Amino acid sequence: MNFNDKLNEYIELIGCTNKQLSDITGIAPPIISGYRKGNRIPKYDSAQFKNLVNGIVTLSKERQIDNITKENVEINLGKFLNKENINFELFNTNFNLLIDTFKINLSDLSKFLGYDSSFVSKIKNGIRKPLNISDFANGICKFIINNYLDTSNELIKELIKCEDKDFKDIEVITNKLYYWLTNNVNKNTNDYDVNNFIKKLDNFDLNDYIKSIKFDKLFTPTLPKLKTKSQLYYGIDGYKNAQLEVLKQSAFFKSKEDIFWYSNMPMIEASKDLKFTKKYMMYLAFILKKGIRLNIIHDLDRPFKELMLGLEGWIPLYMTGQINPYYFKNNSNYLYSIIECVSGNAILHGQCVTGNLDKCKLLVSTKKDDINYYRENSNLLLKKANPLMNIYTLEKKNEFIKIYNNNLNIKNKRNNILLNLPCYTISDELLNKILDHNKVSKNDRNMIYEWIKNEKDNIGDILSNTTIIDKIKILSEEEFKTNACFLDLSKYYYDKKIIYNYDEYLEHIELTKKFKKANKNYNYKINNKNVFNNINIYIIENKQVIISKINNPITNFVIYHPMLINAIQNFVAPINENATSTKK
Repeated sequence: MNFNDKLNEYIELIGCTNKQLSDITGIAPPIISGYRKGNRIPKYDSAQFKNLVNGIVTLSKERQIDNITKENVEINLGKFLNKENINFELFNTNFNLLIDTFKINLSDLSKFLGYDSSFVSKIKNGIRKPLNISDFANGICKFIINNYLDTSNELIKELIKCEDKDFKDIEVITNKLYYWLTNNVNKNTNDYDVNNFIKKLDNFDLNDYIKSIKFDKLFTPTLPKLKTKSQLYYGIDGYKNAQLEVLKQSAFFKSKEDIFWYSNMPMIEASKDLKFTKKYMMYLAFILKKGIRLNIIHDLDRPFKELMLGLEGWIPLYMTGQINPYYFKNNSNYLYSIIECVSGNAILHGQCVTGNLDKCKLLVSTKKDDINYYRENSNLLLKKANPLMNIYTLEKKNEFIKIYNNNLNIKNKRNNILLNLPCYTISDELLNKILDHNKVSKNDRNMIYEWIKNEKDNIGDILSNTTIIDKIKILSEEEFKTNACFLDLSKYYYDKKIIYNYDEYLEHIELTKKFKKANKNYNYKINNKNVFNNINIYIIENKQVIISKINNPITNFVIYHPMLINAIQNFVAPINENATSTKK
């Protein structure tokens, strides 16, 4: 069977014509005819394939045909297409999860696949890629089916979220396993709504936070002399006390060197101790008040929900601009858990057999030789780490603009969720009118003109390589009265609000429509479901996400981790139940 055979099966089952399928998918009838005859096939990651799948599902629902779901159609048609667009990092994450879940012996897997075991090991560790990821993934699925079907069905069900009925057909369960392994969707992310993380960023106000913890009035004493010593700690109480001791040494003595922190030991037991948690956060506040930067390597080898809840807790500290978060792509040491902290004043090093925190042993030392040794260690670890995200506050404006400009030649598709209309569709005449009635100073005007000209040039470069879709709100006149629309210059850290009047707003909408007509690679969609008040989201598919917080304070989060990118780019803005009807 080929792609055209399977497509014809669906069309015959639904009972539709080429024209009906063309009308609902937007694909020209001759192309549909070519697909049916086998003269042409769409690319796996193309808009045509996605529209074809959605069209088949929509027509089947209209005709009340059961058991045709988007997932099944995508699997059944997609298996005949070239899937070499597979994101290797996401595939690698799922591959490692598969190995850990079933405790797969790499030697056995290698023999089954016909590969050298050292090569498979390098693929697991992300050092090498298979020549054809799709074929490699198919082989893995066959290995799982041959060795674990029937004996480990519950494990398979939990991993790929399938149902008992799927196990009745080997082809169905194989396809679902392949889909999970290669489709850039780690099903474990379903346990957590990434909207919560974005909302936390959207609602966070650094000024309110500073007032609530009296951070602006915090006085950090500097003790004149540090007594040289080293001390050992044991067990869960020692685990907590050792962390507090190294943080205290880092907070109250004079060194302002960067602090390094890495731990894959669980924090759950310690976090239940409110006295410990209060002291822990207090010492961190003292450290940040001193202006010390913290390089933290997050342990991502944990359930997605637990990971994201942890990141939510770090948001207030991220907003200070003093945190550099990292992660390891491949952290394959499951035998020992460790914790390591290095500051200019003290070090903490501890370990335990994984799962046995009550048996841990930890060293806290202020000896110069120990600090030098572990500082060198921490630098080596940072070289092996990848940035989880880069956080750019006003002080790092130039660094962010450099990163933003470096993205111009990336050919991946762009999708943006915008709070206001895009500034690159505005005309000079309209811009002048808006700046006039906002009484913007001459210096600021000159900067704004330059910024917007640069943005228009940048967008022109991007549109010459790929497509951009902006999701924007269109407000009725009534909605406009309660939702001020302003010129968005947050990517350039301009925090004064330049407000539109309604006529100017309507004129900018018309200019955006004209921009769409003039640029075949540009499109916009109406997205009145977006309930964020302080966030723009810029997505470069499968490559990078920028979450741009437009005030309180302006902060740009550039996210690199594939699991987070995947979760955000599959995110659908939540429905605002209080939204009124709009006049378009």
